[in-house]
Amino acid sequence: MKRFLLALVFFGAAIILLRRLAGLFGPARASQGRKGARGSRSGQEGVTELVRDKVCNTFLPKSKALELTAQGETLYFCSRECRSTFLAGPASQADIARGA
Repeated sequence: MKRFLLALVFFGAAIILLRRLAGLFGPARASQGRKGARGSRSGQEGVTELVRDKVCNTFLPKSKALELTAQGETLYFCSRECRSTFLAGPASQADIARGA
């Protein structure tokens, strides 16, 4: 039983040591914390801005979204179908999109 517990402690210590070493040499450093993983690193390379489709609530990169400007507000859509659905929706949505 003592050997099992000793092996378990040794195995746990080895895992902790390997994780720390991987953190030193890996792309995500421990000093960046969790905020960096969520895309709050504005101004850094490789970070893309996500926008939300008003119809299906899908998040997608701004560079791949279809844009529609209405009354000074830019709306983003993931596809032509979602944009058409928005324009054909309730009269209030269509009026906003057409600038009425």
